[in-house]
Amino acid sequence: MNTILASGGNPLKLLNELGVEWNFLAGQIFSFALMATVIYIFVFKPVIKATEERQKKIQKGLLDAESASKSLETAHIDAAGKIRKAAEDAAGIVAEARTGARALVEKAREESRKTAEDMLKAAEMRISEEKAQMREELKSEMAALIAKAARQAIGEALDEEQKSKIAQAAALNISKQG
Repeated sequence: MNTILASGGNPLKLLNELGVEWNFLAGQIFSFALMATVIYIFVFKPVIKATEERQKKIQKGLLDAESASKSLETAHIDAAGKIRKAAEDAAGIVAEARTGARALVEKAREESRKTAEDMLKAAEMRISEEKAQMREELKSEMAALIAKAARQAIGEALDEEQKSKIAQAAALNISKQG
């Protein structure tokens, strides 16, 4: 265009030669401006608004996802802590149960030993009592046998009093020996 102006030509003449008609150009500029305004108001503005809303939703979604991720991480940490605590509690309970079981077994063992000792003492007492009773019975039977043997040997020469004294002396002698 500088060459056209430098050569002294009319720039409007050049536009006319290119087929631009001035009377239609103003209408076309007006139509273009009107169409651009309508497209801007009814197309671009809603699209821009929808895009901004979508961008806000995406941003909110990302923040929510980040928050959920942090919450999940916290929940994992809490769960791991609770699991660790439950394992420690379970170990403590098992240890208590073992200690209690040992104490119970030891108590039962002690009671069994005591019961066995008591039974042994009772049996020894019974045996001792039966032994003493048997000795007494044996003494009585021996005295009766000695008296019978003495009666047969001495005969009927002794009276009842003498026989009784001999039987008592024999029983006393047997008890000293036994």
